[in-house]
Amino acid sequence: PGSVGTPWPGTEILIVGEDGALLPTGEDGVVYIRPPGGLKFEYHNDPAKTEGAWRDDAFTVGDIGHLDADGYLYITDRVSDMVLWGGVNVYPREIEEVLHTHPEVVDCAVFGIPDDRYGEVLKAVVETRTPVDADALRDHVRARLADYKVPSVVEFVDELPRDPNGKVLKRLLK
Repeated sequence: PGSVGTPWPGTEILIVGEDGALLPTGEDGVVYIRPPGGLKFEYHNDPAKTEGAWRDDAFTVGDIGHLDADGYLYITDRVSDMVLWGGVNVYPREIEEVLHTHPEVVDCAVFGIPDDRYGEVLKAVVETRTPVDADALRDHVRARLADYKVPSVVEFVDELPRDPNGKVLKRLLK
C-alpha cells in the first residue's frame, strides 16, 4: 500500500527498533510521534495505557512502519498483530499482501497460532473465488517471501467475518 503521508509541521515521526534505538530510513519498526510544543496524547479514562504509549517525549498507538527518504510514512502492520516465530518478528500484513496477488484469492487473514517448537506459527484463513490447493498458496508465498513467512496452516472459508465497516475480524478466526 501507499504512504499515509508526511507529519504535520512541527511533528516528528520516529521509527524505533526492539532495542529502543532509532532505525534508519526504510526499516520497519514501531512508529512513535513526537508532537510539537509538548502536547500530550492520552487514552480516555486509561492512564495505564497512556503511560505505556509514551517513550520520553514521543508516543505510539501501536503501528509498525517505516519512513522513506522523502519523509513519507508507510504503515506496514500493528504491534498487536505481530507474530513471534522462533524468535523472529513476522508481520502478517506482508503475507496477506502476497496472498492477495494470487488470482483466486478474494481476501485473507494471517495471524499466529501457538506452536510448541517455534512459539507461534502462521495460519492463513483464505476466501477464494474458486477452490485452490493449500500447497499452491504456500508455493505462491514461498516464491515471494522467506520460507519462515509461509503459513504452516491454511484454512479456507466461504466468507471472512467482518465488522460493519468491512474490516476483517481476525479475533473471531483465532
